[in-house]
Amino acid sequence: MLSGTLLPLFLFVTLAPAYRQAEEIAVRGEIAGDTVWTGGEAEVRLTLVPPPGIHIPDEPLPEVRFDSASYAETEGSPTLDRHAGEAAGTGAIIVRQTIAVRKETPRGRQALHATLVYYYCSDAEGWCVRATKRIDFPMMVAR
Repeated sequence: MLSGTLLPLFLFVTLAPAYRQAEEIAVRGEIAGDTVWTGGEAEVRLTLVPPPGIHIPDEPLPEVRFDSASYAETEGSPTLDRHAGEAAGTGAIIVRQTIAVRKETPRGRQALHATLVYYYCSDAEGWCVRATKRIDFPMMVAR
């Protein structure tokens, strides 16, 4: 049995690799078409590339949460596409999310600030961990 002082150290040593692997998951975000219209819809695309031995599960789907000060809201549910990563042999997945651009969005270059919430799992060890990453979506706003 582990003593009270060794237990936190044991948990830290055991879980430390999981947190390092979260940092190794490459995440890229973009808005389809770069230019968006105020009051219109657009699609954000997130590409997640996990390291070997790690995968992003189908459920729960990754979720984009825009900051309250951002000029967009999500519409509907995200979709997950594994085919691009399988074809390239990278294990990458693409998450597509429709967004509504608010009418009061100023024209010109803007950035949507969001948090990506997703899970990743170890193929060999069978664990899954929740992760969050800050992401910005640059865009050109037209009226």
